Amino acid sequence: KLLNDSNPSLEPMDGYQNVTLKNRRFNSLSKIIGGSVAPLGRYPYIVYFSPFKGCAGSLIHPQVVLTAAHCFYQQFSAQSVFIGRHTQGYINEGDKFENIEVE
Repeated sequence: KLLNDSNPSLEPMDGYQNVTLKNRRFNSLSKIIGGSVAPLGRYPYIVYFSPFKGCAGSLIHPQVVLTAAHCFYQQFSAQSVFIGRHTQGYINEGDKFENIEVE
């Protein structure tokens, strides 16, 4: 349940930018709540679109990525697409790069 600071009665907030869960306050840009770090290479089919934070996809065919429509509502303008990347912020050992055309 989502709470705001002024209304602790378990009523949903109108917006979800800042929420309090179990007396802990989070910003919508915070990391995943209650998650844990996945082992390196555990999910090689996960796709990250840079520079879009919060949008990801799954490689469902060697040439097809499934993602949410809102990630590219206006147009596809990602500068980079990373498949199987473990960490968004930096390069991990074993990461490989290839330039490909995206349609």
